[in-house]
Amino acid sequence: MFLTKSIRAYINDYTQVKELSLRSRITIPAALHELLCPEIMPIEISSDLPISTGDGTLIYNSYIYICSRSIPTKVARIKLTDYTDATVKTIPNSNNADAIVQIGEFIWIGCFDTGMVYQLDPDSLEVLSSYMGFVTTGTSLWRSTGVNAMCADDQYIYIGGWDGSFAKHTVSNGYNFFVPGVVTGYVHSLCEDEVCLYGHSNYGMQHIVFKLLKYDMTLLRSISGPDIFHDDIVQDKDYIYMAKQGLHRFSKVDLSETVLPLPGMIDGLAMNEGYIFATPSEYSTKCDIHVIDLKKFELDHTVTIKGIPDNKRTNDILIDGEFLHLTRWTNRVVRLVRLNLGRIVRG
Repeated sequence: MFLTKSIRAYINDYTQVKELSLRSRITIPAALHELLCPEIMPIEISSDLPISTGDGTLIYNSYIYICSRSIPTKVARIKLTDYTDATVKTIPNSNNADAIVQIGEFIWIGCFDTGMVYQLDPDSLEVLSSYMGFVTTGTSLWRSTGVNAMCADDQYIYIGGWDGSFAKHTVSNGYNFFVPGVVTGYVHSLCEDEVCLYGHSNYGMQHIVFKLLKYDMTLLRSISGPDIFHDDIVQDKDYIYMAKQGLHRFSKVDLSETVLPLPGMIDGLAMNEGYIFATPSEYSTKCDIHVIDLKKFELDHTVTIKGIPDNKRTNDILIDGEFLHLTRWTNRVVRLVRLNLGRIVRG
């Protein structure tokens, strides 16, 4: 009876916490955490990939691609179905790649130290071409700034720079142009829809969330706020989502903001069929995954991933069909963890 009453008291406390000001942080008692956070074991864990951090990731043609913050840059690919056929290549004369996109049959990476963009063969990872990100073709206009964020549609690569500049590259003919100093700070995330670019920049301990016209990268709207965001960004038809101390939702119309408090410092984000999956950024032999109901914009449940044999930091989340993949890193190696997506959604 005492245990039942205690559990109910914890649940009442937890419900009250969720209804507090959006500026509050949730603290869940340990006993309640064990009851509300079911444990899930990995399906598969990869061997260590000798690359650093693994902040830029994507899935293409049955492989996971990861670019590294290292000097020189390394790029890895590994088969997503069973974590075999791993390849790691060094990109000559390149430093610290932090962004990766795919258009057509090719992979592109951008380096924030040198400002260079490299086109890669997705099978061999060999460099096919390269160009300086912040130049305007046919002119003497250029800017020495690093590539810090990238996104792409079917025709263009869009780049955000270390100094708030933006560039647009036409893949079919190689034409490139840039617009200097569009926002303050370094561009840390970038995504696109049919008409606009969205993302954020960080400066000091502040952030700026922005909305740009894709055609010429004109700044349409921006808002600023305290604290900085991590670099993952996801979107649906009406909103963009970013995170650090909680999940922040911004309207695509006017960038109005709603905040969902979450436990931990959130880094990895992924979206799938009405849910956002978010992971705290911490070194641990386990990993919590928060499952957020997008329709209600509230935390549905949290699952704890156990059986991870080393103390690494979870960095990115990738989703492919019925599986969810985590990238975990420390000491210049990255390891992948494959999980059953349906099991995570069901809790």
